[in-house]
Amino acid sequence: MLNFPASTELHKRIPKQTLYRKLPLSATLKRCIVEQIKSIVWSHKLSADTLRVSTGKQVDEIQVIEISLTERKFNEDVIRVLESMIPYSILFLLEHNGRYQARISYKECSPKGDAKVLASFHSSGWCLREKLPCRLQGLTMDSIYENLVRQIAGKALTPPSPAESLEASVQRAREKCRLVKQITALKNKIRREKQLNRQVELNRQVRLLQAQLDSL
Repeated sequence: MLNFPASTELHKRIPKQTLYRKLPLSATLKRCIVEQIKSIVWSHKLSADTLRVSTGKQVDEIQVIEISLTERKFNEDVIRVLESMIPYSILFLLEHNGRYQARISYKECSPKGDAKVLASFHSSGWCLREKLPCRLQGLTMDSIYENLVRQIAGKALTPPSPAESLEASVQRAREKCRLVKQITALKNKIRREKQLNRQVELNRQVRLLQAQLDSL
């Protein structure tokens, strides 16, 4: 649900030509921007000042970018281009034929600790605008950002206990994805394997990985 106060509203249109001028885009990506995007609007600025909350230690501002699409399936690199342009956390609201999807990235400190690097993207399902899981909850920008990421990610980042940090939840979700991929690859091998003893060994590996997955 969008409950952004009027104090956060900007509604500044970003001409697509701005992307061409400021970034060295490939011909393919330029074509995708022209053909797949109708409009880009910087709609809201969520900050300590506009929300009247405390500043965060990790998050200063969250910019809300609304993108109207010609079709739901589009080149995901467009999102990454906009991420590279804006040095703040970004909440994307994608629209196609009156249906919306919320997307937000989780960023971690670089190994040197001097910058934020993209760790993962999280998205909601497509729904009516008023049904978007984007309720502003928290008394600091850090907590507002964490709650937005968890709402949009849904079950993927549901913590087993209230004490689990967002970083730990993201790492756990990442490990789950890794295990699922390994299990799927092993099951494909089993279907192709002719030797019974090899099938037994592969099944044993699947059970071990499944046990790890179930424990997360």
